[in-house]
Amino acid sequence: RRSPWPALHPRLVPETHARFDARLAPSTVYPAEGLTEPATASGARYLRIVSREFPWTLEVSNRDQSIVTCADVFNVIYAALSVPLTDSEWTLADDVKKDSMMRANRNRRGGSVRRLRRIDWLGSRVYFKGLFKDDGLGRSRLLPEEDLWPDTWVVKFGSR
Repeated sequence: RRSPWPALHPRLVPETHARFDARLAPSTVYPAEGLTEPATASGARYLRIVSREFPWTLEVSNRDQSIVTCADVFNVIYAALSVPLTDSEWTLADDVKKDSMMRANRNRRGGSVRRLRRIDWLGSRVYFKGLFKDDGLGRSRLLPEEDLWPDTWVVKFGSR
């Protein structure tokens, strides 16, 4: 069966069998096979990731500026969502989102709410469900003087 996402590694496509809970370190991605392989068929050195589920833009590269691997993608997603939430980010959320973040934080932390992190923005939808193309969403996240990168992808999360 041919993938509708031939530009992406099979670990990153929407119908991926990779399991990644973005609350946990990328070393927990299962199965681990293919993680050191290129993330894209083009051998991209940089990727940009956006999401309908959070307001941030993630830029993916690796230390030696070589081809981005699947592991680089998971590492950047984990690192970006592990950052403490700022007060300005908190004010972007409506009351429903704030309640969802507080519940997610209590569940993640085992009881009382402590230091909110960006991962809490996702509520219970913390499981990686793949990358897909949506240039319209990619453009909507750019400043007016910026150009859309060819390797701009949308990340999707789910609750299982």
